Amino acid sequence: MSRVRQARKCRARRTDGQPCGNYAIIGGTVCRVHGGAAIQVRRKADERVLMARAYRIMITLSHSPTEREHQEMCERAFPERTEAPFRSALAAWLEGETE
Repeated sequence: MSRVRQARKCRARRTDGQPCGNYAIIGGTVCRVHGGAAIQVRRKADERVLMARAYRIMITLSHSPTEREHQEMCERAFPERTEAPFRSALAAWLEGETE
């Protein structure tokens, strides 16, 4: 999947009080220089990206697809996550069965 730059600017301020002009990391609110390179920030940003993907899938699948259609949509949306445990966890989450 190609990395597309989002239009969100970094929310941090420089030392002179001016807003940072850099783009925020994908899924995040700050740029790499202002903390976006930290592992916990990257992890949360990746989680937001996955949740946004899952939400788009949920909206797309709201027409009650067959099990095969559901599996195909998940495989297209998450090509790097095609192992069975992830697919079943995502399916359970989309159905609202996770804790």
